[in-house]
This record gives sequence, C-alpha cells and structure tokens, in this order.
Amino acid sequence: MSAPTVVRTEAPAELSNPGLVVFFGQSPNGWKMTWALEALKQAGAIPDYTILEVNLTGGEQFQPWFEAINPNCKMPALVWNRPDKPQFKVFESGSILYFLARTFDKEFKFHFDDVELEQAMLDWIFWSQANLGPNQGNANFWYRYTAHLVEVAKQRYLTETERLYKVLDDHLEGKEYMVGGKFTYADMIRCHFWCGISLSPYPSLKAWHDRIERLPIVLDALKVPAQDLVTRIKADPDLERQIMERMRKAREEKEQAEPDRATGDKE
Repeated sequence: MSAPTVVRTEAPAELSNPGLVVFFGQSPNGWKMTWALEALKQAGAIPDYTILEVNLTGGEQFQPWFEAINPNCKMPALVWNRPDKPQFKVFESGSILYFLARTFDKEFKFHFDDVELEQAMLDWIFWSQANLGPNQGNANFWYRYTAHLVEVAKQRYLTETERLYKVLDDHLEGKEYMVGGKFTYADMIRCHFWCGISLSPYPSLKAWHDRIERLPIVLDALKVPAQDLVTRIKADPDLERQIMERMRKAREEKEQAEPDRATGDKE
C-alpha cells in the first residue's frame, strides 16, 4: 500500500484486517517495525501482517481515530486483531518489539531464552529508545526541517548523537551483532546520513550497520510497503533535494495556517 496523499479523517478499512496491523512512516522507528515483522514472517512465527503508512507531513497522526490507537499521536503503533478477543493496541517502538518477541517469537529466533542475554538485549533496546532515537530525531529536525535555525540547538543534538555513535562503536568492537552473536531486536537500529553525521569515524559501528543492512531479511523488509527512502536517495541523488523542497513548502504552508502552533518531532 502506498503512502496516503491526503489526511484520512476516518480510520482506514485495513485497520480491521486479521492479525497484526502496524502504522508506519519512513523513519528509524518505522523501519524497526518492518524489520521485526518481516523477520517473524520469514521465520514462520506470524502468517503475515498489514502495513498502513501514516501521512506525517499532513498531520494524520493527530486525527481522533489515530489518537484512539496511540494517545501520544506518534507512529509507530500496532493493533492485533484477534478472532476471539477484543482488539489489542500497543504503541512505542521499543514496547512493540518487546510485545512481538514475547507473544510470537516463541522459539527465540530473534531474542534469547537465557535471562542474562535477554536482559542485555533489552538494555540496548531501551538505550536506543531513551538516547539514540530522541537525539538523532532532534538532530534531524534542526539539521533538516526547521526554517528557524538555532545553531546552539543544532550543535547540541549533533554533538550528543556523535557521542552516542561512539558508545555504539565502542560496544560493537569485535562483535558481529549487538548481543549474543546473532541478529536480534537490539540490532533493529538505523543510523543514517539524514542527520548529517557520517559513520566513517566509527569503524565498528559502520561495519555493523552495513552488515545489518545487507541481511536478506532486512533487504526484503526495506521494500515494505515500498523501497525505503535511504536506498532510493542513494540511487537518485536529486531525490534528496526534491524531498527537502517538498518539506520546505509543507512547513511554510503549515506555519501560515497555524502560526501559533509549536513545532516538534512528528514521529
């Protein structure tokens, strides 16, 4: 299903599809969901899943029907349509990963039966949620999206993101994966050029990042629901300029329509 071009004021019919339905956007938090779901599907842990893209630019995440799924009005969010019980809702990407692991990954394909390894995996998932995600997201915002650049804010988040990349680089030295020598939910992290920081100064992080993105499961997941933006931008250098121009126009239109509304992270 392609990304919506208009804001849906009513819940899409696909929200009632049997099984797992995930609301998605092209961002690191969104990619965590498609990586996890595709991994579980290919492992035979789930039969299939439904992806619904959210019109983030248009503010679809603030519609009442979406707020009923995630009261924080962010994506991703997940619903589980069970045949014999009421619809079950989960929000926050780390919480969704944990839910998928303990509910569907009964054979521990992408997590651990060992308590200590499982805890180490959770440490890094929560670290990503509390540190890398918010800081990289804010770096993206100040580097890419605001027309009112505040250099102090930009440097603060770029510097902290660089520090966090160094934390990952140190942890990954000599390791193939984040925890336990196998691909797990802790490896479902994406650091990329959108915040303006190269991975070249972090050789262990870069090697791990490139290794993860070459995994067949991840390559398949990056085509859900359509080829990911990072791969498309790498193949078409002009696409980055086009995206930024569209974002600039959309932000100007929004600021003109809602001059008093505070800006913020839209994921």
